[in-house]
Amino acid sequence: MDTITNSLRAAEVGQPQHFRNLTAFPLLHSGAGKPDYITLSKAVQQETASISEISEGGSVPNLLLDNKGDEDVLILDGEELIGAKQNRVANLTILAAAHSKTVIPVSCVEAGRWSYSSRNFDVSERAMFHRGRAAKAAALSQNLKATGTYGADQGQVWDGIAAKHVRMDVESTTAAMADMYEQNHGSIEDYVGEYKSVDDQVGVLFAIDGEIEGMDLFDAHATLENMLPKLVRSFAIDALESAHRESKQADGEAASRFLDRVAAAHMDSYPGIGLGTDVRLSAPLVAGGGLVNGDKLIHLAAFRNEGPDQSGNRNEQRSLFETRLRSHRYSRMRRRNKDSDH
Repeated sequence: MDTITNSLRAAEVGQPQHFRNLTAFPLLHSGAGKPDYITLSKAVQQETASISEISEGGSVPNLLLDNKGDEDVLILDGEELIGAKQNRVANLTILAAAHSKTVIPVSCVEAGRWSYSSRNFDVSERAMFHRGRAAKAAALSQNLKATGTYGADQGQVWDGIAAKHVRMDVESTTAAMADMYEQNHGSIEDYVGEYKSVDDQVGVLFAIDGEIEGMDLFDAHATLENMLPKLVRSFAIDALESAHRESKQADGEAASRFLDRVAAAHMDSYPGIGLGTDVRLSAPLVAGGGLVNGDKLIHLAAFRNEGPDQSGNRNEQRSLFETRLRSHRYSRMRRRNKDSDH
């Protein structure tokens, strides 16, 4: 799609910011304007929007956004929603119209809970770890092409969290993704404190251990500035798995090559959830998607994609048996949540 390709070509790679084994390349565009929407976090804080279970009984793969405000609301792919019957993440980026109710496709990131902790969801200050976002994006693209539905692979999401809990020695009574962030809070915030937005920045491209891992690109500096801490946390939680190693740094040429690879990807378009058009990327070793509204790219996320069985394995190799054992411990939880969807 020309809108995405033109936005990528207009993005200039800025001076990288380094901390330990994580490098962030600012993506700059001096001609970007101001957003004509507000973020979900702001809308919930202002009480102009709320997110709840779709019904009293709930449905694992769907939530309800009630936007009572006068502004459209932006929900970020991978943004974590906490509370209600179990924590979820948004499957894709959504622009919900003002004064509307929108059913949001989500994935569960807390397999061991199916009971109300609150009536409505809060918006957490983190997004799903980036390798989980990459696998989820690839699964969503496959589902859209095969069935026209916006679901990810829920079993893959749970297995990815379980495997990461094992690699990071995380204990969680409800198999919650949130626990890996909370138990590594200090180390993650060390990363967050080192990355600041710069003038004209509308996106960010991350590298871990010298290898480009993924990027997020927005239509406005204000949106990037608001989302940057969440995105840093998303990549930092994966960088922590190899932070003890000698740090390597990626260069600007590698960043530019990744942008070119994304721009050259095949793009399929589907009706957006809410406003705009959802665009899915298809290219070797690249997974992702974006949201276009009119002639404007609202958000694009693209990741280096190794496939579900390789995610994270190059960092801290652990016994496959141990990982499978942990996944087996959650099997009853998964079955219970699947049953709740019927």
